Amino acid sequence: MSDAQPIETVHDLLTWTKNPFQRCHLPKQKRQQRKQQVIHCHDYKNGYQEDKRPQGGTKECYHFQYLAYIDIFIYFSHHRITVPPLNWIQTLHRNGVQCLGTIITEWLPGIPETLELIYGPAFDHDLPSTQRDFSPVYADILVDIALYYGFDGWFINIECPLPNAIDVIILTRFLKYFEQQIKARIPEGQLMWYDSVIDTGELKWRDHLCKSNKMMFDVCDSIFINYTWKEGFPFASKIEAQDRNYDVFTGIDVWGRNSFGGGGFNCPIALEEIQEHTSIAIFAPAWTYEYLGPKQFERHDAKLWVDASLQVEWPEPFEETPSTFPRTDKAIADYVAPRQLATTEFHTHFCRGYGKDFYWFGQKHETGQWMHLSRQSLCPLK
Repeated sequence: MSDAQPIETVHDLLTWTKNPFQRCHLPKQKRQQRKQQVIHCHDYKNGYQEDKRPQGGTKECYHFQYLAYIDIFIYFSHHRITVPPLNWIQTLHRNGVQCLGTIITEWLPGIPETLELIYGPAFDHDLPSTQRDFSPVYADILVDIALYYGFDGWFINIECPLPNAIDVIILTRFLKYFEQQIKARIPEGQLMWYDSVIDTGELKWRDHLCKSNKMMFDVCDSIFINYTWKEGFPFASKIEAQDRNYDVFTGIDVWGRNSFGGGGFNCPIALEEIQEHTSIAIFAPAWTYEYLGPKQFERHDAKLWVDASLQVEWPEPFEETPSTFPRTDKAIADYVAPRQLATTEFHTHFCRGYGKDFYWFGQKHETGQWMHLSRQSLCPLK
């Protein structure tokens, strides 16, 4: 099958199969550098919608035009191992944006999966923690997968408790090895940790970098901070991180679930609090498509990212949430500057990766709606 697919269990990594139709051979283009980074964490209907098809399709789906404003794109879902589809990797690399896949284990069913990830396929549950050490097996396979498909590393989200503090120590050894292998084998690759499990093994979202989650941060390239933080938390992360404060990504949930400022078009309220303290992680910005609908999607996405003056067309039936009714006259672009490619050459045909008809050299080639995200070229900033 040519469509992109997730891997449903850790054990299935042992028998993963290569899909040549989903390989990206386009390296990430160089960009102008900046200290504060921005993540677009793409959480949309558990992933693998129309974007899974390597040759595109005729159905409309979420797409993203403001790649100049982000640095890292995480393809997120609740499948165990989320491998990004070719369509996203290719258009991201063309625009100089890093692409990460997702590893996630959740709640009680996630505990044995996490332990197998750390200790390997031969994990013995009866062996005391004091007699265990990590296995490199799954870390090596995950790097193999990223290399084969051409994306840039992994976002690891362990949202289940670990049995005890010894397991957390061994987890950090696993993470350190994993990060070193990514760095050795993937140019500019990275391993990102999520603010979840703490040093005791408990699942506790701390909402800022602190002593109880710093041991994971110390062995990874970055940390994605949970989005239920309060006033002053980004500054606290900055103090704890010291000279690594821009490796800390403070989360903002666009759906507004207990997120500072309320999410939605009010995300800039959170950006005002973050300021220059840390980097920024914007979770589920496809809210503009999934919640507000496709009819006025381009207008709504532009309002969120670049032009707060645009009017909103609310869906019917309308459900008021904390993220509705904008309370700010700012857009994300009022806090985040765009970045250009670091090149003396510039080429674009302004293709947005979709259209109502398909034209080739100015002539209509096909009639009807089409969607092919990997065809997206460099686009205007607004």
